[in-house]
Amino acid sequence: MKTGTDKIVIGFLAALLSVVLVVSCRPMEPPSVAKNKINKKVVEETGRHSVEPVSGVQLSPVHFETGSDLLSNSEDSVLASNAMWLNKNPKAVLVLEGHCDERGGDRFNMQLGDRRARRVKSDMIAKGIDAGRLIMVVSYGARKPLDPRHTPEAWNVNRRVEFIVR
Repeated sequence: MKTGTDKIVIGFLAALLSVVLVVSCRPMEPPSVAKNKINKKVVEETGRHSVEPVSGVQLSPVHFETGSDLLSNSEDSVLASNAMWLNKNPKAVLVLEGHCDERGGDRFNMQLGDRRARRVKSDMIAKGIDAGRLIMVVSYGARKPLDPRHTPEAWNVNRRVEFIVR
């Protein structure tokens, strides 16, 4: 026969087990999603809590050659201009979105878009922008073209990294 203490212990263990099961059965975020969330340090340093784009602010995108994550010399001036704006607006933080044209497979384009955004991030850090202000690197591959046509002109426009101010 179970005593009152035994029933309390069994009830407690059953409740604890159900909590553990609920917590462990929650779907986990993929590392790429968890890694890209705004961390507490960025919020504290910038005072920005919003993850919505700041209206009225648009920095110029930089463009790339086919299949490449290297910036041309002409695009370096765009990067420098964006870095100057960021230096004048120290509370602004960025999301860098890597994009590709439609050619190439989905996996290749997603990886290339990621490499492009990470390249721009490292170039911005080299230009003196604090890494904590570049809060997120996202690749859309060929999924968000600016120009939906299937022409060389459209492909040139679609191979880019966007600077989204948050």
